[in-house]
Amino acid sequence: TIPSSQFLGTYTGLITVSDGTATDTFTLNVEVESNLINIDIDPDEDKLAPGEEFNIDVTVDNINTDLDLENIKIEVKIKDIDDGDDLKEESSEFDLDTGDDNEETLTFTIPLNVDENTYDIIVVVDGEDQDGNNFDVTQVFTNEIEVEKSEDNEISIDRLTLNPETVSCGQLLEIEV
Repeated sequence: TIPSSQFLGTYTGLITVSDGTATDTFTLNVEVESNLINIDIDPDEDKLAPGEEFNIDVTVDNINTDLDLENIKIEVKIKDIDDGDDLKEESSEFDLDTGDDNEETLTFTIPLNVDENTYDIIVVVDGEDQDGNNFDVTQVFTNEIEVEKSEDNEISIDRLTLNPETVSCGQLLEIEV
């Protein structure tokens, strides 16, 4: 039995069967799919730099032929990108009739203090069907975002204080970075 909160995707395992005399091992692949929705993403950029803003378009399709879906919300996380923490954004709620789809655009900004790496995007879609049954579907899109730092000797200043704010010739100016 696959739990209802299981992530979508392909899972692979080795199965060993023995009758006491002979033993055989084989690989088993299990594809976990939802019978309610399909999820697709489209980041507008796949190579990003620290401080860069970008969008992720998330499309949710109601593939169920019998049930309308209500109070649907999308949560998108970029895993471990913010000094080991996730960046997270949520959509507002929407409904999907049978066979319909909806695209939501979520905006993110790459943290300034980020490691050069590739990052996974996790999409969680939850809501309820027309009968009041709650659902949540999670899909992991691996290595979707790549962060590259510039080879230039760039310095990024995210806070600057001048004291005093206005100066004239001959005055001392303090800059706090």
